[in-house]
Amino acid sequence: MNQNIRYCIRLSLILLFALAVTAGTCLAATYNLRTGTVTKTMPDGLVVTMWGFGLDSYDLGAGGGLVLVNGPIQVPGPELTVPPGDTALIVNLTNNLTVPVSIVIPGQTPAAAGVATAMTPVWVEWQAAPPSWVVKTMAVPGTRNAGDVTSRVRSLDKETAPGGTVTYEWIVQPGTYLYKSGTHMQIQVPLGLYGAMKKNVLDAAPPARAQAYVYPPPSTNPPVEFDVEQVLLYSEVDPTLLGAVRDNKYGVDCAAAPCTMTSAIDYHPQYYLINGEPFSAGRSPIPIGAFAPTPQTTLLRLLNAGNEDYVPTLLGPYLTVVAENGKAYPFAKQQYQVFLSGGKTVDALLTPVAEGYLPLLDRRGHLNNAAGTPGGLLAYLTVPNAAPVTLTVNVAGTGTGKVQVTSLPGGIDTSVPDPVNPLVMNVSEAYNPNTVVALTATANNGSAFRGWSGGLAGNQNPAYITLAAVTTITATFDLTPPLTVMTPNGGQLWRRGSIQSIIWNYAGNLGPNVKLELYRDNGAGGLGALQTTIKASVSIGTNGVGFFSWRVPTAIPTAPTYRVVVRSISNPTVFDASDGVVRFR
Repeated sequence: MNQNIRYCIRLSLILLFALAVTAGTCLAATYNLRTGTVTKTMPDGLVVTMWGFGLDSYDLGAGGGLVLVNGPIQVPGPELTVPPGDTALIVNLTNNLTVPVSIVIPGQTPAAAGVATAMTPVWVEWQAAPPSWVVKTMAVPGTRNAGDVTSRVRSLDKETAPGGTVTYEWIVQPGTYLYKSGTHMQIQVPLGLYGAMKKNVLDAAPPARAQAYVYPPPSTNPPVEFDVEQVLLYSEVDPTLLGAVRDNKYGVDCAAAPCTMTSAIDYHPQYYLINGEPFSAGRSPIPIGAFAPTPQTTLLRLLNAGNEDYVPTLLGPYLTVVAENGKAYPFAKQQYQVFLSGGKTVDALLTPVAEGYLPLLDRRGHLNNAAGTPGGLLAYLTVPNAAPVTLTVNVAGTGTGKVQVTSLPGGIDTSVPDPVNPLVMNVSEAYNPNTVVALTATANNGSAFRGWSGGLAGNQNPAYITLAAVTTITATFDLTPPLTVMTPNGGQLWRRGSIQSIIWNYAGNLGPNVKLELYRDNGAGGLGALQTTIKASVSIGTNGVGFFSWRVPTAIPTAPTYRVVVRSISNPTVFDASDGVVRFR
């Protein structure tokens, strides 16, 4: 699939297939973007509805004609790469949302047919009846009329109406830039209408390295060169804002009164994202350049699409900071952290000194997913080994549960889809050899973790393993009965007249009370005759656990062996007995 359709090729296709697209320069990278909605699931299970961009492209169909292929809506939007030889970027924006949108790239020059031009802001004014914001027609397009002090800008540039398609063009300089909606930005950008745009001076042509920036004369600085690159786009999510927009309850003129959020002044993010995802146990480390056989230099492109300020901090070698907002510094700076204010971009070089994992965290402490930690702006950069080993974790048994890699750098969570292939679960990860991994098994309600098999034995939880080779491990979960006697469960020798504890677990709605009974063992591992009723009715317990202190009768016979039974009074067929026998003396 050709995602970056050059305009010259596109012009030929217009002539051949009579496609109605917008004209532009032949040295332009062209992208077809589409806005729409998408849902994202946060690590704590909260589902939020966001807006995003999708990348559309034309492929040759079975009959030889062009077929439009709609890419998925995503947050952040697709990376827009402008080849070094291209001088312009064209975006054909189709709006599938219910409100106008636009697209701007701070730091790049708007253009029309390759000629620099000014943006055309859209002004609006409040009207009382019906109460709403309406577009204000200006004598000079984009400029407020003389004496007009009530109109305000809704959009920095021309808008794409719902259902429409508008072409945007820029004369492009090398560097790292944010593209984002220029309309109602306090809402549309936090909802997800943002992405990264990048352009190199030269792409890599081994053995020559890529060049991100060059210094014009009279500077004698060498070009900024690198081997590989990695985009790290920071952003945030306020579920209250997203919910208000989703339910049409945002703004003073919302469509579904009462309006629950009238402005963004109450904007309070709860989730913090890198490349659209907060940190969680299932998040894979982010690969950068290798250490061996020759250390590779990685260009980290750091962008902040959020409203808050962040301080990415690397626990490892120094970063060489070379540019800010797409402009190269006169002299590079060595730092282990960078200041990333809202809307800012920073380019930094990183050359590893060894294989391993490098934590990258926000020094300002945005390391939570709502109330859960660790999370938020935490990522692990992988300096990869040439021969990584893969760990695969399977789940088996009659019950259900999940297994997570709870050691850092994470990478496996069997309860969530794989980030690369969402059609399968996130059950495997490639690690550097001899990485120590902690596996934690968590049973769902009504199930119990029974143990490990395969490359790991026993039932220790969490369990630790050193990955020296490709390894497959199976975690077994079995269904648990609604009632389970925990104590006594076999092997006890109780003195008559002593006070002993009877403990049980329960699940589901079994009624408020249970009966406690003592049965003789039948000699074959089952129940014989009822010896005595320990307690005719006792509270089932709290939070899944019940407890009763029993004074053992002094007259109870010592010769036979016994089993304790806990039985639901509301449903007497639901009961459990001690797995082993109890003796008295």
